[in-house]
Amino acid sequence: MTALTELPTELLRVILLHLAYNNFPSLFAARRCCRVLEANVTDIVNKSLPAHGLAIHNFLQTHFAPLLDSLTAEKVTYLHDADAIAPLRELPWSWDPETRARFLRFEASWRHLPLASPSGTIIRRLQVVRIEWKSYRDSQYPRGQDVMHVPEDGNEDEMVYEQPGGVTIGNLYNVLVSQSWYGCAFRTNPLGTEWKVLFGKRVDNTDEFSKLGDEVQKYGRRVTEAEIKGHLTDDQGYATLWILGGKAGAGLRVKRPHDWNERWEPGVFREKYGEPSTVCVPFQ
Repeated sequence: MTALTELPTELLRVILLHLAYNNFPSLFAARRCCRVLEANVTDIVNKSLPAHGLAIHNFLQTHFAPLLDSLTAEKVTYLHDADAIAPLRELPWSWDPETRARFLRFEASWRHLPLASPSGTIIRRLQVVRIEWKSYRDSQYPRGQDVMHVPEDGNEDEMVYEQPGGVTIGNLYNVLVSQSWYGCAFRTNPLGTEWKVLFGKRVDNTDEFSKLGDEVQKYGRRVTEAEIKGHLTDDQGYATLWILGGKAGAGLRVKRPHDWNERWEPGVFREKYGEPSTVCVPFQ
């Protein structure tokens, strides 16, 4: 009987691509079997995955649902009112320390997988829309940011809006975690009450959107969430990380378990040059 690794490369690739389409996580399990499979799976990840957008999105739903939508996380434990990132501790692979360690390795494959929409479209660009919480004003204060990518050499003077292969799951993870830092020292504008990735949406006119935020900040104009969403338009190559600001766990009982010091605190992935691969830049 011919061993799998003895098959012609072309036939082996067909089998692995079929595996990617039908059982995406198994593709990465196969990668750990031997060097031949590792080389072929790596080549598929680097060159062929955009053709498997639906399989990638299904993988996102089963392994990263709270990253896409914080409300999918069940029984979230907030350690304090700035513990905005708490829903990420409900990622299905984060519960077991050994499994979590594998997913958080620097070379973990999922970090480099392209972000794919429910229709299977690979996301080329990512924006962030934050509706911040204000303690002395009923108005909702919208802020907008473009996500830019830092080149492999770490030169931030050459950042780009798009990178080959599209926005990766690791990019989205880094952007979300970095948003949780903003304002936490003041306990006024942490990541907030919830977030959701809106696939196929972008801000229609960034100048008009920025003016809306200025009007709220300077003149106390009141705007609704519906009005803010009215500034979004359809674009299948985009995704918008929609964030509702506020105190984390607002209205919920904040629990401090006995083992809270041992709880996993999600942090950004830093590249070989020591910095995150993405930077959020206010709309200009």
